[in-house]
Amino acid sequence: MNREPEEQGPVNYRTIESPINSPMDNVNPADPGPIDPGPIDREQTLATLLASSIHEIKNDFGLMLIKVEQLIADLDLDNKKESEVAQVRSEAASISNELSRILTTYKRNAQEYTPHVDQHALEEILEDICLKHRLTEKAYGVSLSYHCDEDLLAFFDVQLITNVIDTSIYNAVKAGVSNIKLSASNLKDYTVIRIEDDGNGFPEYILKHQGQNSELNLEEGNTGLGLYFAKQICEMHEADNKRGYIELQNKLSMPGACVSLFIPN
Repeated sequence: MNREPEEQGPVNYRTIESPINSPMDNVNPADPGPIDPGPIDREQTLATLLASSIHEIKNDFGLMLIKVEQLIADLDLDNKKESEVAQVRSEAASISNELSRILTTYKRNAQEYTPHVDQHALEEILEDICLKHRLTEKAYGVSLSYHCDEDLLAFFDVQLITNVIDTSIYNAVKAGVSNIKLSASNLKDYTVIRIEDDGNGFPEYILKHQGQNSELNLEEGNTGLGLYFAKQICEMHEADNKRGYIELQNKLSMPGACVSLFIPN
């Protein structure tokens, strides 16, 4: 006898187990899955990695200097050794300054840095810088002085501008100068900060470009990156449609080089 098949109820697919787990078993149709980020910008990735590495090096370097200072404090040094230690300290400060400069340049180019502009008394800033470089004076036998109206005020990012001044001082010292003078004054719509020395002045190729690029001159031992950085920092300061800039000269009020930072008021 032919029997008609029994009518079955709706199949509950949740209770059916497959002997093989397919990759599609757990896919939610409503979930589009991870979004393809597209091609990797290798240059940007490399730049970010380098910046992160420099940041770590700077932090480690700072911790190392603290440890070295603790060790030096326990030593009985004669005058000659004291002078050598002072040179090491000055060079270490220059390296730390260089690392900060590189990081700031990277952040500025990546549009990740906004200047922290506030009002500052120029005389106090220049005095603090001179005090900070007492070790540099002692180590290299240079004289550092400043001149500024005690009432002169200006708006700028003190960390960035101080970094530029520090770099100019270190460069002058490495050039073998004997005297360095810092000054600040008002000139029309700008506050002008100058770093002058009694050395041989800027070579012609530096004056020609005025910090407009970072042209390398390895034979002269000068990459021009410090001036390029100074130019960028000044340009980050703007007021009333005016932008900051630098000016390079020789033989202004002293026989050597002069770096002028123009900050709009």
